[in-house]
Order: sequence, then structure tokens, then C-alpha cells
Amino acid sequence: MNLHPWRRLQGVAAVLRLLLFAGLLACSSLRASDRADDFGLTIVGFGDSTTGDRGPLERLWLARLRERLEERSWTVWTRNAGVPGGTTRLGRERFERDVLVHRPDLVVIQFGINDSAVLVGEGRTEPQHGLESYLADLESFVEAARAAGALPILMTPNPLLWTDALCTEFGFSPYRPDERFGLDVVNARYAEGVRMLAQRLGVVLVDVHARFRAHDAATGRLADWLDDGIHPSAAAHERIASWLLPEVVRAVEVGELVPKALRRPQLADAGRELLVDQGKARLVHDPRAGWSTVDGELVGKTPLDGAVSFGPGDFVLEAVLSLDALEWTAAAVRLGSGHFGFDGEGERLFVEGELFGGRVVLLEDAHAHLEAGLPFTLRVERVDDQLRVFLNDRWITAAACPKSEMLAFALVPLRATMRVRRFAARGNLVPVPAPLSRAHGLPVVDIADEVERQTIVDREPGQYLGHPTTLLLEDGRTMLCVYPKGHGRGAIQYKRSEDGGRTWSARLPTPASWEASRETPTLHRVLTPSGGRRILLFSGLYPIRLSISDDDGRTWTELAPIGDYGGIVAMASVHQRADGRIQAFFHDDGRFLTAGGTAGPFTVYRVFSDDGGATWSRPVVVARHPEARLCEPGLVPSPTGDVLALLLRENSRRHNSFIVFSHDGGETWSAPRELPAALTGDRHVGRYAPDGRLFLTFRDTTLVSATRGDWVGWVGTWDDLVNGTEGAYRVRLLKNTKAADCAYPGLELLPDGTLVTTTYGHWREGEEPFIVSLHLRLEELDARLAADRGRAR
Repeated sequence: MNLHPWRRLQGVAAVLRLLLFAGLLACSSLRASDRADDFGLTIVGFGDSTTGDRGPLERLWLARLRERLEERSWTVWTRNAGVPGGTTRLGRERFERDVLVHRPDLVVIQFGINDSAVLVGEGRTEPQHGLESYLADLESFVEAARAAGALPILMTPNPLLWTDALCTEFGFSPYRPDERFGLDVVNARYAEGVRMLAQRLGVVLVDVHARFRAHDAATGRLADWLDDGIHPSAAAHERIASWLLPEVVRAVEVGELVPKALRRPQLADAGRELLVDQGKARLVHDPRAGWSTVDGELVGKTPLDGAVSFGPGDFVLEAVLSLDALEWTAAAVRLGSGHFGFDGEGERLFVEGELFGGRVVLLEDAHAHLEAGLPFTLRVERVDDQLRVFLNDRWITAAACPKSEMLAFALVPLRATMRVRRFAARGNLVPVPAPLSRAHGLPVVDIADEVERQTIVDREPGQYLGHPTTLLLEDGRTMLCVYPKGHGRGAIQYKRSEDGGRTWSARLPTPASWEASRETPTLHRVLTPSGGRRILLFSGLYPIRLSISDDDGRTWTELAPIGDYGGIVAMASVHQRADGRIQAFFHDDGRFLTAGGTAGPFTVYRVFSDDGGATWSRPVVVARHPEARLCEPGLVPSPTGDVLALLLRENSRRHNSFIVFSHDGGETWSAPRELPAALTGDRHVGRYAPDGRLFLTFRDTTLVSATRGDWVGWVGTWDDLVNGTEGAYRVRLLKNTKAADCAYPGLELLPDGTLVTTTYGHWREGEEPFIVSLHLRLEELDARLAADRGRAR
């Protein structure tokens, strides 16, 4: 199916491929910006796909303009802030972060094609963005640029020309397929509006629309200037650059445009430290001992954290390094809450994280700056409130970074092998404590062989059974269990125990829709506004679906979407506040949050319900991390219930697990903080024992652990979570025989203080996983620990 061209360009993938061109006339090796006599002109092109990157077409008008100015021996920096599918309405949302952050001398603005587009294929009869609002937005851009000390130049949108494909798809009113410029009828009105606006505001205008039309009148060959009837060809981009050049030169000559020399970091009294010198580590943290010195280079594949961070003020971070390969390794430098990446998707430079606007943005082709195996120079500097990144003395990108903020940093190889010859920092340097250990120091009580504790919930030869959730009803003995027939997906199976998990029923009948579950099911008990008791069963991916029982699980509704969104392990946790509001937590990596999503940063979300779970809000972000992949939130309230904690799985396997806290009932959350190694695992579930201690059960993914990949428990206190201490001891519940495929546990507390925990795993060598319950009491584990210590003496 052919999509409307404007619609094609509005996709998330296109937006994420925003290309920021960079140009910096090379000077000395790492000191290009220290020259006081630099004639530095910064130009930002702001617009839609006629300005921005469209993939195969190289050297658009902004790059060609830079080349013409550099021929005059000017030092020119350019930033292409054109976004395919962009409109002025969307431009207002990003003008600060994509344009003003670069402190431009000149802003060239060209919008209109998408604003004026009438999406006739969707039955629309009006433009996407009305002419009056479009012109008001352009005026706001002009005013904001002038207020920032930049000279604005307006460009009219280029005209549109019928092609066979466009005529077939869009040959309907208000367009006129029987006229040569019938596709341009609406766009032409917008171009005329720009002319009138430029005259009223006294703004320099490059009338691209009129010049294209004049070329057609003289030659009849406008198609040579339009690749697809919409976008300018390489020849047209050359012409646009030639029309802009005299306007820029004239503005400089008459004093209308006064270039600002690139300001230098103020480092006169700042400290200077060599973090790595000639391949020898001097002032870095490497907790995993993953680096070694080879031929004057420090070589490794794990994060290399600075043992200092930058305090308030200007700074410079410099490195000479290389990557063994450029093959989408995601290697990067971590800068506070963001990353500047050397080798992202498509082997392109990229930025991501909150520092860079909370999104992934692909930049230039990495091969234009780097070559596998050869050293390159990295320079990052903060001047006042702006962060700048240079590669080989070429300015690549910038971001707002208040000079009052602390900024930690690290080199992050991820999937690359990185070689660091030199790593240096200058500025207000503040010591940083070493990262947490990747090994825990707790004693381990092993009850994996105590078969008398074990009850088989379900087992089927040759069939994978996994990922159960349990729910204990208010009578203290009836327990429900659901699980998929397959690995994380498949028909939902349902069982019931009437004796606290000692014995289990046969598989019970379920609604027909449960057969089509696409993810791990989860069970949660809530109260309705009328005081009734309700059970919620969720099934995730896109869309998240919900089945409800109002009779203690005897009957269920069919699965139905809770909204136009999805997620992974939905809902990992559910919590009902004293005011009756229900909040549920899940995560997604971009693939399932929306239909047709693509992979991106891992993010933990919260939704809420005010009607007992019948309807749900849109997701809001609870936590994300610039480097770690946070997921599977496990909720633990404080003993008094006034503070909530979420323990988070870390899916990159490069960090310990994380934790976040809320002191206002879940409305706001603290920044993610790494947990001790003793609490590192997947899918944490917790209950308080009668004596007030906290028992957590999870899959052990501690980076250095004798029980890694097994089903384990942890005994400690709420204060251990708050203070970041290890706790009292660990328990190996069952030994898993295949990788780390086990332990999405249910956990219930019986009235007599017995903990019942239930999960799946490869409990027998060579067999498919099956589901087992364990019964235990903390005093029994305490006695086992004491006996083990006694024997050790």
C-alpha cells in the first residue's frame, strides 16, 4: 500500500534520523576552538524534509552553503535541524532544543509543504496546519531568533509538481490533476503568505518558490529540480545554496550579521588531570577489571568511569581513542544523563538520554569521522550553559547543559573493543566514589535439595510451562495461579489450591481469549469504589489487555484492551493507595508501547485507574537511565506504607539492579540508583515476614555469583533498600539447569507466617521447565544459617 508522501515522512523512524551536519575548519590538534581570532559563523537550517536528511541524498543546501563560505576562508559551523515530515507546529516544540541551543548567528527557516498538505487519502479537506497558524509560528521563530542575537532568513517552500504516482494517489479536490501545478495550489498560497510576512517583519527572504517557477517558465524542466515531484534534487540544492550565499555575504558586509567568535572555556584556574596516559590507567574506576595496557593503549570492553566528575563551571574533556570495528556497537561517551555515541544504528553518530532531549537522534555517518582501528580525538567542553562535542576538531553537536550542574562521565564500549591512548579532564574536578561491587558478600543458605518443601504445581512432558503469578485470597488458604503454555507467551493455564499451595487442582476452564495471550499473565487483587473485591488479570505486549473477575476467580471476562498502548510484563506490579486509586507498573523498550513501534530506550511506566481497574490512564514515565536498561518493576512499600520502592531489573547485564523511591504515593519518583550486588536479579517480588523482615525472591543475575542463573531469595530489611546495604543473607531456593531461564516467582504469606513462593525453571536436566511451589519460614532459614556457620568453625 502506498502511503501519502507527507505521512511517510512523519514516522518516528524518520524523525529519529534527524541529521545535524557539522563543519569546522581544522586548526591545531585538540585546540581548534582556543584561537581567539577565529571568524566563527554558526548557521542553523530549520525546516522539514526539504532542509533535513532524507537518507541517500548527500550535501543538501546547508552543507553546500558552508562549503562556499569556507572557500572564503571563513570558519563556519552548520547545524541541520530539518526534520522530515516537520510542520511549524511541531517546530515550536523543538525550536529551543534544536536551534537556539547552538547559539546561532544565522537561522534559515523553510517550512510549508507539510503544513499546507491536505491528506486527501484520509478523507481530509483542509491543510494539516492552517495558514494563519503557520504564519504565526514563523513569526515566533523570527522573533525568538532575533531575541537570541541571530539573523533570521525566511525561505518559501519549493513548488510541487505532479508525477504519475502522485496524480494517481492525490488527484482529488482541492488538488487539480488536469493542471501542471495542480498539486501546488495550496502550497502556493502558503508561499505567498511567507512573502507578505517577510515584508511586514523586514526579514531577508529567499523566494525559492518563485525562482523554481521562473526556472520552469524559462526551460520547462522543473522536473530536473524535483526528485519526486516534492523534494529538491542535488542540482536544486546547489541552486538554493547559490541564492543564499550573496545574502549571507551582504549581511556580514553591511554589519547586519556580526559573527560571534566561538567562546572558549574559562579554565585559567581549573584543575587538570590525566585519567589515562599512554595507555596506563591513572584516575579511572574499572570495577570489573576489564582493561589491560597493550602497546601504549588501554584496551577493554567494559565502562571506564572517571574517578572524578565535573563540578559547576566550564570544562574540557579530551580523549584519543579507537574502536576495533564500526558495526553498530553503540560505543559512546557517557556525559551525565546522556550519551554521545560513535557507532549507532547504520554506523552513524548518535545522541541519546535526557541531556539530549530524552530521545535517540542519529547524526552523521560515523565513517566520515572515524575509521575502525585508527585513533581519533574526542573533545567535549562546556562553555557557560552549552555543551559541545567535537571529533577530530570538527564540531558535531551541542546541548543545553547548565554550568551549575555536576557532570559525571565515562567511556562506554558496549559491544565494541575500545583502545584509549589518552583521557584527560580540565575544569572543576570533584572526586567520585568507586562504583558498587559486582559480587555480593552475603552468606548463602542452600535449600535446593530439600524436596519436602517442594510441590509440583504443573508439569507436562515435552511442554514448556513458565512465568507463573499467584494470588492468595482473603481466607488465607485459597491460592490462584496463572501461567503461559510456552516461554513468556501462549495459552494461559489456570489452577487453584485450597490448602495454601500444598496441593493444586487440575487445569481449570478459561475464557476463549486467554488462548491468544501474547505475554506473561499477571494477577492482582484490588477493591472497587463500592468496596467489592476484584481480581485483575493482565496480558501484555500491544495492546495491554485485561480480564476481570468479581467472584474470586470463578468466572472471568474476556481479555480486552485497556487503552491504545502496550508494554512488556504488564503489569509487573499493582498498588492500591489509601484513597482508592490503583496504579500499575510495566516497562517497554519502544516496540510495543505503540502499534508498529521500534526498539529504543528501556522505560518504566505507570498507569492508574480510579474505578477499580475498569478504565486506565495513558502511561507516564517513572524511570529510565541513559545507559542501563531498566525493566520489570517490583513494588515494595515501606512497613508504614508512606514510601514506595520499585526494584528494577537491569537488562544490559552491565550493572547491578536499580531502585527508585516515591514519597508521594507514586506521583513522582527519585532518580534510579544502583543496588548492591546481593539484590541484583530479575523480577523481584517481596513480602514482609511476621517479624518485620523483608523476604525477596527473584532470578539471580548478579554479575559475580555462585548461584547466578538460579532461583534465589534474599533476607533483609526495608532499611537495607533505603541505605543501599547488602542485607542479612541469601537463599538458593532451587538450582536451575539451563542458563538463566527460571524464576518469575509468585510469593504469598500464609497466616501462620509461612512463605509460599512459586515459579518455573529447568529443574531437571534435559527436561522442559515446569512449575514448583516452595514453603519456608524465616526462622527455619535462620537456624540453617547458624548451623552452617557452626560447621564452618
